[in-house]
Amino acid sequence: MKNKHGLKANPFYFLHAMPRESDQKLLERVQEMKLLCGISSEEADVLKKALLHPGSRLAAEIGFLPDTPEEEVEALRAWLEEAELRCAACTRADAAADPDDSVPGAADCFAPSSSLAALNGAAAMLPYWPVSTAERACTACRSIVSLLGQIRAETVQEEINRDRAAAGHQPEESLPAVASCLRDHREAILSDMAERCMEALAPCAFRRLRTILAEQYCKEDSRYFRSQILDELVCRHLGHAGAAEADYHRTEAVRVMQTYRAAEAGRMSGGSQQGSGKTSAVSPAGAFRKEAQRRERQCAKLLEHLQMWNTLTKPERMITRCKGYMDQAAEQLMKQVNDCSVFMVNTCGDYKSGRAVLGSMEELFFDMPQDVRMIVRENKKKLHVADHT
Repeated sequence: MKNKHGLKANPFYFLHAMPRESDQKLLERVQEMKLLCGISSEEADVLKKALLHPGSRLAAEIGFLPDTPEEEVEALRAWLEEAELRCAACTRADAAADPDDSVPGAADCFAPSSSLAALNGAAAMLPYWPVSTAERACTACRSIVSLLGQIRAETVQEEINRDRAAAGHQPEESLPAVASCLRDHREAILSDMAERCMEALAPCAFRRLRTILAEQYCKEDSRYFRSQILDELVCRHLGHAGAAEADYHRTEAVRVMQTYRAAEAGRMSGGSQQGSGKTSAVSPAGAFRKEAQRRERQCAKLLEHLQMWNTLTKPERMITRCKGYMDQAAEQLMKQVNDCSVFMVNTCGDYKSGRAVLGSMEELFFDMPQDVRMIVRENKKKLHVADHT
């Protein structure tokens, strides 16, 4: 994966320039690049506009490493170049042996005081993330999202203006312009992060990553995490993966419940026919065992589909719960499952299946309202007492 929005595409990084340099110095760097690297006149004009035009310069400053000493910028550059060389040199056998040994450690190479510089440095390391498992990917994602939560437009404006003062450039007076540019920048970083995770992880590990992220970030006290970061990261970028599979398991769960009801209706009508004079070749004990096995198979199949549906939809439903309500599709399925458990017990006398389904409801529908949760618990108690009388 190439970090197409990140540091390496930034004009300051490309020219080995710093935001604290004067406009004249920046123009000299563009000319040097034209002579030494053979960039075209059109490319040189694009670089000049990106660095000297007020609007595009702001985007370049936010995408670079504001208020950061040159030696730290060069340390990060050296890390990125070394990581790229080592990754390119890795053979398939080396990667299969331990894919996370392919890049050097980055803990001490870049530790700027600016949160935005730290974010952009971490984002530049995206292509070299050790994300071979969902747990490692979650650790990497958490570092990025934590930095996203620390950045404030007011602080970024101050950092940019310190660089501009040193360069003799006009300060950025518009806080809304800084905030708008930051939103676009955050959007690009989240997109790159989601793309990296989808590229590196197998589907099963990717689903696990979504669940881990939702479980961890829904515990965060910061409202910023829940309302602005988590929604975008999990719902929009990561949340759509597996949506069709989740719908399949929900539909199959409903079909199993309908099949169970139809089979019970057929059994009851068959029982009434036998009572009116018809005889059966199957003994009562054999029929009872066969019926118990059928119920057990259908109950196991129902719970299997419900568990898969829960795994696939849990991240999005955890976010919905944080906002104070329950997902409509989950609420409808919860009512169907509850009705089925009542039917199993009251109509069919199938205490074993009813107890299994009812016992799984609090785990499957963790986002159910508190009043419904109380009713489910009372029903479980009643079923437990009835099962032992």
